[in-house]
Amino acid sequence: MEEVMCNLTARWTQDLFTIYQQMITWISYAPSVITKPKSNCSQTIRTLVLVNRLTP
Repeated sequence: MEEVMCNLTARWTQDLFTIYQQMITWISYAPSVITKPKSNCSQTIRTLVLVNRLTP
């Protein structure tokens, strides 16, 4: 039972970290997307897809 709890906690922490990383990615790219939507939109989408692929 203790092992299950430990695994769940580890999983939850990892998920939280993933969300945190994605938020940072969004925040760092949002200003450039808002100011230059046409040129940076596809680049941002590509970056987000890459980030999603890198995080388990």
